[in-house]
Amino acid sequence: IIDADLGMANVDVVMGAMSKYNLMHLLQDDVSLVDIVMQGPCGVKFVSGGSGLEQMANLSVQDRSKLMAKLYECEQMADIILVDTGAGLSHNVLDFIVAADEVILLTTPEPTAMTDAYAVLKAYSMYASNKDIKLVVNRIYDEAEARDVVLKLVRTADRFLKLPLKVLGNIYEDRNMMNAVKKQRPLL
Repeated sequence: IIDADLGMANVDVVMGAMSKYNLMHLLQDDVSLVDIVMQGPCGVKFVSGGSGLEQMANLSVQDRSKLMAKLYECEQMADIILVDTGAGLSHNVLDFIVAADEVILLTTPEPTAMTDAYAVLKAYSMYASNKDIKLVVNRIYDEAEARDVVLKLVRTADRFLKLPLKVLGNIYEDRNMMNAVKKQRPLL
């Protein structure tokens, strides 16, 4: 897992581990990806994005290129690499989205989240060469709520962006998830 919610990262907190290093350290010439990868529970390795690091939120083009070049080493370390970009459409987020082999857009039924999801779809349609994006609706209470979100986003993406949006499914609101995060324990 690469926590690419730069400046507001928290994967290390969720994993119940303290990270000595974060993505910011990769900007140093003498630090490699192997140096900053942490071991989490259940054999999951992760890279912290660093929290409270304002400079991470506003990386220069050169720094972003250097960071991305070092992160490509992940392909040698894992079969699946999950990159959590967090919300927003900064250049940092777009670099990660465009570099990904597969993009899964996670949104919730709130109107603000759906507006943000459309903004990501719009940027993705303009910058990504691979126009394959998938949708998951999180924190739903019933199937009707999920269908409403899916219908709105699929129609809007098709009509205004000519972007096919594949739907992977929904995730119900679950108090067990909240409890797992509080306990810093994985939940299956």
